[in-house]
Amino acid sequence: MKKTISFEIELDENHLAEKIKMSSADSDKDIDKIKSILISMWDSNQRNSLNISLWTKDMPLNDMFIFYHQTLITMAKNLEKATDNQKVSAALVNFAEKFAKLSNILK
Repeated sequence: MKKTISFEIELDENHLAEKIKMSSADSDKDIDKIKSILISMWDSNQRNSLNISLWTKDMPLNDMFIFYHQTLITMAKNLEKATDNQKVSAALVNFAEKFAKLSNILK
């Protein structure tokens, strides 16, 4: 079975992202209110991560901090689920909390 997820990026004349839309073969609804994408993949041949980081030019700064904080928390949860290493996961959560305080999204 194959599934497809597509991102359509609308750029301005300076090649900055203005709009991001996602569609999926599983859904008849497009998601068109996306302001940022952060995708990481693992290339097992090169033993290297591949990344796509993109955000629209109207992405609010505070929302960017919240997005990164939530991504760090998600990474910690996924790491614990995949490795059962609670100590390393907790260290990532602690970093995420420090990040949240430094970026003023948590007091």
